[in-house]
Amino acid sequence: ERGYTDLYEKEYIRKDGTIFPIENQAYLLNNPDNIDDAIIAGFVRDISQRKSDEAARHEIEQRFRQVTENINEVFWLGSPDWQEIYYISPAYEDKWGRTTQSLYDNPVSWMEAVYPDDKELVEEDIVRSQDNMGENIVFRDFRIVKPNGEIRWIKARAYPIKTSEGEISRIA
Repeated sequence: ERGYTDLYEKEYIRKDGTIFPIENQAYLLNNPDNIDDAIIAGFVRDISQRKSDEAARHEIEQRFRQVTENINEVFWLGSPDWQEIYYISPAYEDKWGRTTQSLYDNPVSWMEAVYPDDKELVEEDIVRSQDNMGENIVFRDFRIVKPNGEIRWIKARAYPIKTSEGEISRIA
């Protein structure tokens, strides 16, 4: 069929015997009645750099997870408007007594656990953080109530993460 394309990755061997990854893409440019007259165009790209970059990213992600998933503190990454959670460490489940999935599903659900007398302070600190974007946010200590009724004091800080252009892309 005219316009058919196929894309796949494969490893090739250089003359010196080293193996390198390639991406091969082939296009059927026409579909004449006589298959012997078919025109096929193909492109082969060396994707060594892309594969190397992917492996480096994977290694960085693994190191990040080794740290964040083994520390006793809650570590999170979220949107600057506090409406989306990109990552929450497993320690959240121990400290808050709620699942990490519940926070992914409802990024502000952590506020449901804030002790009623402390909610206003926490809300003020969040508003202050949005007014002072770009600065580290030190929350006043507050209490949470776990589902089992246990009350726990929380010391929280948040840090803006900026892009190379200086825009705040995340809060940690």
